[in-house]
Amino acid sequence: MGAYARRDVRLRPLAPVPLDAGWCGKNFACAQLARAATAEWLLFLDADARLAEGAVRSLLGEALRREQTLFSGWPRLELGGFWERALMPMLNFMVFSIFPAPLSLRFPYPSLGLLHGACVLAHRATYEAVGGHGAVRDQIFEDTRLARLWRRGGRRGLCLDGGDLVSVRMYESLGGIWRGFEKNFYLGFRRETSFWALILCHAIFFLSPFLLLLWSQSRPVTLAAAGVLGIRLLLVLRFRHPWWSALVHPLAEALLIALGLTSWWKCKSGRGVEWKGRQYYPSRS
Repeated sequence: MGAYARRDVRLRPLAPVPLDAGWCGKNFACAQLARAATAEWLLFLDADARLAEGAVRSLLGEALRREQTLFSGWPRLELGGFWERALMPMLNFMVFSIFPAPLSLRFPYPSLGLLHGACVLAHRATYEAVGGHGAVRDQIFEDTRLARLWRRGGRRGLCLDGGDLVSVRMYESLGGIWRGFEKNFYLGFRRETSFWALILCHAIFFLSPFLLLLWSQSRPVTLAAAGVLGIRLLLVLRFRHPWWSALVHPLAEALLIALGLTSWWKCKSGRGVEWKGRQYYPSRS
């Protein structure tokens, strides 16, 4: 960062301070950076996020045009090895199989709040009024928590496809993918019933048709499997994933469910989940 600061006087490196009790690391860092910033708008970016030329201007312009005080660009996934190409598209499949994105454009309900933590633009005064990252200080799944808290007060926040503006390579191996999503899969749900509803939905509707094909190639089973593959192919076209990632859906789906169950077991057993060398335990029993 020092080298960048010498090339651009607008950059100001900050010395790290010890993590306060009760905070997750990323949330604490964001709060410290927001406190040091002076601009009217704050842009929070993950270290692995990459912006296209003119991205900041486009993000701010779209937020102002839509009269939003919280705005997020859902990034394009940069995919490297086999496991990234096979498994990472499941992130978009899982989110957009349960999140009614078109409704979030029309209705202000808090439950329709969504952000991608890799790229979050916030109006400073509104951010401070909400409580900023301090309001979600102990949340590993802080982005969506903040989006819903934002909307709860009648404030306007929105997440749109930002694939032409922002890209991110989240993980680079099977182990990285597993650890990265294990930390927030179960904790991403406020109610355990919602977690189990998702697991059952994916097991029944998105995995079982392919398992049933091993015993029966009946018309209903074949149509069900074809329907799932059709959804995956639509997402391939929309988000520019590798086409063959749709064909390995049964493998990816099975690993997704196993990952969710592992995250649940670690949290419920008291072992907690680990990320970046820190151990996180859920507050609920």
